[in-house]
Amino acid sequence: MIDNTFVVGIIATLLVGFATLAFLGAANRVASTKLRMASPKRRRDLLLISVTRQPVTLPRNEFTARDGIYGIARERHNATIGEIVAVDRKTVTRRLVSVKQPLAAGFKVYWNGWVHRGDPESALGLAFEEVHIPGPLGPLPGWLVPGRRTT
Repeated sequence: MIDNTFVVGIIATLLVGFATLAFLGAANRVASTKLRMASPKRRRDLLLISVTRQPVTLPRNEFTARDGIYGIARERHNATIGEIVAVDRKTVTRRLVSVKQPLAAGFKVYWNGWVHRGDPESALGLAFEEVHIPGPLGPLPGWLVPGRRTT
């Protein structure tokens, strides 16, 4: 015959184990959500308020109000934006540094925090070599940045 104390001990141990797993799972979920929210790769959709020849006006938020050089993009449209030239409670106007395809007011764009101006050496201090890689429509230009190990 099995002692009741033994059965109660087993059940209590299992309950504590399940509670611990549930707690760790919830903590992991909260931590991973916080990390994803802080990631600069996360997409941040914005509505372009106005675009003129030079400045671009965006909604003001924690990202658009930061100093620095950033990118905004939409499908094949992308631009590099620079310093803040005007700011109010709701909007931030920034200098347009370069644009690949014309942008228009009302476009939904996303914020890109990974923008570097210039080549790898001038932007990041990395030695590089200009290369051309064969492609179906002809040679494709690129930068070869040598690493410390082979791939």
